[in-house]
Amino acid sequence: DCISGLSAAMSADILPSPADIFAPELPDVPYPGLRPFEKHEWPLFFGRELATQEVVDLLLERGLVVVHGSSGCGKSSLIRAGVLSRLEQEHARSGLVWRTCAMRPGNAPTHNLARELACLGGTQADAEHVRKLRHLIARGPKAISALAEAVAAGPERRVCLLVDQFEELFRFARETSREQATLLAGFLVGLAETRPSGLYAI
Repeated sequence: DCISGLSAAMSADILPSPADIFAPELPDVPYPGLRPFEKHEWPLFFGRELATQEVVDLLLERGLVVVHGSSGCGKSSLIRAGVLSRLEQEHARSGLVWRTCAMRPGNAPTHNLARELACLGGTQADAEHVRKLRHLIARGPKAISALAEAVAAGPERRVCLLVDQFEELFRFARETSREQATLLAGFLVGLAETRPSGLYAI
């Protein structure tokens, strides 16, 4: 009942129209400064087309992609303005729906993950919805398929999650809770091992 209720709620999300996906939302200035480019700033993000396509190809092949590099080299910009926007745009042309979201481990890794998944489709997440998703995350890798079902992920309705600043998880494990850190890491490992239909992560 928990999973079917969540799936029904996620299926009721209002999906963006192709016009919304392709409509440029330009900032006042073309350079964001020290912060990364965001997904809606894709019209200003260029020069990383080959890297973007490489990540997309690996994602479709493996389900989970780890992007690493030195601090400030543009990893977040590549994924947010390159990969996530590419998924939504190119696959909108083919009839596939891609919903994307991004989370940071911060000081509450499993809660932050559940909250972002609950907000897929632009809906406002209520506390009960987040709690149910967090319960599925706490069940570990064996619940990955149930979690994919709960967020209405499937062959024609795909979800890509970005776990940005993943290194925060190591500090959190050392200073706050190794258990929560292990749950988030277990979720990602389980995703790579079980390959649930329609659920991907970077």
